[in-house]
Amino acid sequence: GLQLIEEKEILNVINKQWIKDLTHPSESSRFYTLLINHEHLYQLPPGAATITDEWIFRCTGDPMVETSLMNLIELILSPTVIHRAESIQQITTMYSLIAQGIRNLMSYQVNNLEKLRSFISLIRCLTTLLPNRALNVFKDVCQQGFDAKFNSCQAIHQFVTSLNEVIKSEGS
Repeated sequence: GLQLIEEKEILNVINKQWIKDLTHPSESSRFYTLLINHEHLYQLPPGAATITDEWIFRCTGDPMVETSLMNLIELILSPTVIHRAESIQQITTMYSLIAQGIRNLMSYQVNNLEKLRSFISLIRCLTTLLPNRALNVFKDVCQQGFDAKFNSCQAIHQFVTSLNEVIKSEGS
């Protein structure tokens, strides 16, 4: 079925996000981390190595739940988990169920939900363009580092050009 992630893998991620009482984070992480510093609660995004005011936690819900939901999204979008998928329907179903469930939670912002939605949109496009090869193309794109963030129009253009090349090579 739908299980691409084992329970102990999820528990491992949750254990890494626990609140740390540090002046500075000791290491950057692939996941969101909760940190207490000078009586403020910070939610550091993946890769953050310094504490800034932009990371002050502002959600009205429980910080651990919010961070766990965001880390679940990061985990299911990781190339490692995507590589385990056996069908594009398996990924689409998992992503859609999680996105729908999170969208229905009123007390949580889950700031990376749009990232998940971008992946869902990419999958839909690939499924339409290459119904029999969508999974392979999706895996290739994710392995190349797709993260649904573009800093410029040039970055978008480069992604589309690269995607076009992958589609051409998969289509032949």
